[in-house]
Parts: sequence; structure tokens; C-alpha cells
Amino acid sequence: MNNALLKRACTLMGAGPLFAVGLLTVHNASPIVELFGRIAHTGFLACALAGVIIAAVALVAQARSISHAIWKNPQGYIVILSALACSVIGLLFLLAIPAIEIDGRFASVSGLVMGIGCTVLAGAWALTLSQEDSRTAFQASATSVLVGVALYGTSAFLPNQASYALFSASCIFASAAALLPLKPNEGKDDEALAAPDDRVAYVISRTWRPLAGTTLSALVLGLIWNPLYAGIELDTGMLFAASLCGSAAISIVCAVAFAKAGVRAAHVMDRTGLPIAAAIVLLCPYLEQLGGGALFISSSLKEAAFALFLIMTWTSCCKAASTPKSTLRVAGTFLLCATAAMLLGALIIPQIGTAGRILNSIVLIVYLAALAFLNSPVKPQEATDDAKESNEEAEREATPNISASIAQNAERLAKAGALSPRETEVLALLARGHSYAKIAQTLYVSDNTVKTHVRNIYRKLKIESREELFDLIDQQ
Repeated sequence: MNNALLKRACTLMGAGPLFAVGLLTVHNASPIVELFGRIAHTGFLACALAGVIIAAVALVAQARSISHAIWKNPQGYIVILSALACSVIGLLFLLAIPAIEIDGRFASVSGLVMGIGCTVLAGAWALTLSQEDSRTAFQASATSVLVGVALYGTSAFLPNQASYALFSASCIFASAAALLPLKPNEGKDDEALAAPDDRVAYVISRTWRPLAGTTLSALVLGLIWNPLYAGIELDTGMLFAASLCGSAAISIVCAVAFAKAGVRAAHVMDRTGLPIAAAIVLLCPYLEQLGGGALFISSSLKEAAFALFLIMTWTSCCKAASTPKSTLRVAGTFLLCATAAMLLGALIIPQIGTAGRILNSIVLIVYLAALAFLNSPVKPQEATDDAKESNEEAEREATPNISASIAQNAERLAKAGALSPRETEVLALLARGHSYAKIAQTLYVSDNTVKTHVRNIYRKLKIESREELFDLIDQQ
């Protein structure tokens, strides 16, 4: 296998084993819950979530120093290997507990250590994914979820606690190993690390829809994690099968859609898919009361909705920022919100009982109302601008030979200038005459991100204006 193919495979599937460990740990129908017992596993889960929260706060608060450590050689490898060690030590310590009859409280310590290590690895994956072009980033998220679901499915054949710990450790090893050839150091310098942060408003505008959906989904998971408190009957075998079917189906759909349509598919998922997913989560508790086949179908749809929220949120958070420290801050915020929401749901459900369903319905209705309001028809001036852009694109599509020639020349210029994949993507759109705002909309990034990439493009090509860029493209 050549180096390029290896890197491609690692990019598309490397985060999958880490996602599998997350599913094994937090899903209420995980076979591991049956092996350890729900009560015993609850302590481990609670402290694992606490570990994620601690590490996520560190990613947000110390994003500059952590991104610098991950970004640079050899510190980056040290950070990755240290995170791997924390994760595996936590799991192996958990493995030793039954054998040497240690007090159950030590299981909580192992969960805390594992949570911290896995969160740092997730931060490293966020940095890696942020350097890919938008099409590859969305496709990689969907493919990694599919790989994670497949590995999660194999956990049904694990016979005991020891096999769970070893299987999870192997998955973390695989994910960390996939990071090593992808560590984002190529073509990156102190200027990128010292670049100003993205404006908060731009990042929020790009991430709030999927981030809010994922946070609410995590709250729902926390509310229903313990069926005794939630007042529901949990058929773990059926729910396990539903989680595999639903998550696998939506990840396949997303992977194919992103591979074929790129960011256009992401726009459709953001504007249409997320409201549908929220509506499914809202209606599923009522459909599940029908029992039989309706129960399996509704459970599968709910799992698909959760997976869609995760895919969209993770990619959006990784792609919304233009600098390493901003990427870690956004990714850390995502992990913090989702984990805190699930932990909050698990903590309040013993107090509110079946009233959790009402709370679930209220927050989802508010979310849907916000989506409906902000997805309302655009203002007249915005509609005029969109129509103008559409007409310009139609004119360009009417001359395919010219468009193809521009694209080929831009690609050759990008290779000559050693541009990154994201910079190459921006260059191709600049060559077609797109405005910064249009490029930001097309690539699903912020205006500030586009400006940063344009500055880097101009610096690497040693030019100062778009006119000089057009001249260079014409010379190719």
C-alpha cells in the first residue's frame, strides 16, 4: 500500500475505533453494560464523562498551548502517545479490578483516566480533520461513524469483562496509530499557530444548528439511560440491533452523499436533515408505545437521528475555524456540551422520573421552532444576491470547456505553490470569480477562515492581488 493510499484510509476511517469505544461506554444497550451490570457500569460511565468534561475544559482554556504541542514535532507524537497511555492504562486498570478484588471506587478512577485520554485523542483528530477539504472532512466523519458502528456490533461476541477491556484498548491503539501518519505538520508554521482567532459570531453561525441538536440528543440519552428511573422497559437486544441498523444506514447515506455532492449535501443535511432528525427524536417515544415492528422502526430512526447530529456537528466544529487553537476551542466546546448534557440528564432523571419525557418534548419543540424561524425565506436583498450568483454560475456552466480549463490551471498552480487541500479548494473558487462570502457559503466555513486562506495563498504564490492570481492561472 503506497503512502498516499495509507493516509487516505487513515483519514476516512481512523477515528472510527475511537467512536466505537465511545459507543461501548455510553450507549444504554451496549453489551458491556450487561457484562459489568448496569449499576457497576454507571459509576465507570459517570467518571468517564467527568474525565471528558475536564479534558474538554482544558482544550477550550488552553487551546493555544495544546494545539502548539500537537502541531509540532516531536511534541505532537508525545501528546498522542501520552493520551493513548492514559486511555489504555484506565482500561487495563479496570480489567485488573475483578481479578484482584479492588474496591469498586477504583473503577471510577479508571473511567476518569480513560475519559481524559480519549478526549485528547479526539482533539488531535479534530485538528487533523480541520486540514482536509470540506468534501473529505464530511465523508471521513460519516465513514468513521460507520466503522465505529461495525466495531460496536462485534462487541456482542465479547464473552467477559477482560475481553471488553482488551477490545477497547485495541480500538484506542488503532485510532492513535492512524493519527501518526496524519499528524498536521506539513506546511504549517508559527504564523498559522499565531494567527488571530476566528470571530465568535462566525463560528456560532456555522455550528449552532448541529451543536444544539447534538446537545439535546445527549440530554435525551442521559434521561433514558437508566430505564428504571425513566419508567421505560428496555429490550437491550432489540435496541442494540436498532442502533446498528439506524446508525449504519444514515452513515452510509451521508458518506455516499458527501462523496458525490460534497458541501452541497452538507447544506441539505443542515437545512433539512437536522429538523427531520429532531422531529424523529421528538415523536419516537410516542411511536415506541405501539410495540412490535413499530418499536424497532422508531428505535432505528432515533439512532439514525443521533448519528446524523453527531456527523454534522463534529465536521462543522472541525471546519468552522481557520486556526489550530480555534479548532480545538470549538471541538472542545462540542465535547463539553454533549458530555455535560448527557451527565445532566442522567443526574436529574432520578429526581423527575417520567416527567423527563415532558422535558424532552419541550426542549425539542423549542429547537424545532428555532430552526423553523431561522430557516424562513431569505430577505429580498439576499434573494437578489442569490439569484445573481445563480445566474453567474449558470453562465459558467454553459461554457464547460472554459470552466474545466480554469479548474485544471488552478490545480496545477496549487501543486506548484505547495498549497494545502483547503487552500487548493479556495483557490479553485477564487479562480472562478467567487466573492469571499460565496466561498464561505460554498465551503461551509466562516468568512474569517476564507480570508486567512486567501492570505496564505497570496503569500505562498508571492502575489498581492486577485488580478495577479488570474495572470498566474492564465500562464499555466
